Amino acid sequence: MDLAKLAERGKISAIFLADWYVGFDVYGGGLDTMLASGHQVAHLDPVPIISAMAAVTDTVSFAATVSTSYVNPYILARQFSTLDHLTDGRVGWNIVTSYTKGAAKAMGLEKPVEHDERYKIADEYMEVVYKLWESSWADDSVVWSHDLAYDPSKIKKIEHKGKLAFFFQNSGEHNADEHEQENTSPCPAALNSTPPPNEHQCSSKPARVNLGLASRLDTQKPCS
Repeated sequence: MDLAKLAERGKISAIFLADWYVGFDVYGGGLDTMLASGHQVAHLDPVPIISAMAAVTDTVSFAATVSTSYVNPYILARQFSTLDHLTDGRVGWNIVTSYTKGAAKAMGLEKPVEHDERYKIADEYMEVVYKLWESSWADDSVVWSHDLAYDPSKIKKIEHKGKLAFFFQNSGEHNADEHEQENTSPCPAALNSTPPPNEHQCSSKPARVNLGLASRLDTQKPCS
């Protein structure tokens, strides 16, 4: 929370919180090196941290990394809708897929899904999430009159049948009403910071912000 307050005093626009599961066990085939150096281990979940940081600030925005590989899209949509309410629209989701063996094994799998397949799954994951965010609750579904709280006729059950057996099956209404924000999207901002395969140029199509790293400004190209 002190970091968030310091960022606001320094006129910083946003704080980005990276995240991963288990740790990066690539070097040496295990976590010993990472643990010994104290680097990218003992890492707290950024999603609940954002609500605490937002409570002590007014202008700073926050973005958290959550993988499409292991979190159910219905759960993620609800989590970030909740943060959208609590932060008054100051939240974004950094979309990633998970590739380490340690994370896969921690989730009950023998190995991670192959690279290109992970991005195909991520594309469909985003389709489900955006259906829940943008199509479940109509703009005028929240009434709160003396005899009606929410208009059932304006709240839509989202039906999604995955393209493959291990893709996503969804049937249900989004569990949070959309947050009213003036001149902005009714859902959290989506960010992409990982390089997708060639057939998915720049990012999975619903991403609204792309994060890039380059040593020279002239190497940065806008997505189209």
